[in-house]
Amino acid sequence: MRRRSTTTVTCWPTAASGLPEATDLVKRALAEDPQNGAYLDSLGWAYYKQGRLPEAEEALRKAVDTSGTTRRSSIIWATSTSSVER
Repeated sequence: MRRRSTTTVTCWPTAASGLPEATDLVKRALAEDPQNGAYLDSLGWAYYKQGRLPEAEEALRKAVDTSGTTRRSSIIWATSTSSVER
């Protein structure tokens, strides 16, 4: 995947109408670069916006483990983990 696509992949999850497509794009990007923290963060964000909290938590944990805590990851991770029943 070319570098230019990173911006597209990481920005799309903020538009609600594009969430399913954004999720698919991020998954494709992760297939090429599975340790990319920005992609993992975007996947977690897309899952969170879709109400898929367990999946969001998993992706965001990986993002934090892979690249350190980013502001969005830590906020969403904290929110999602407090909402998910264990």
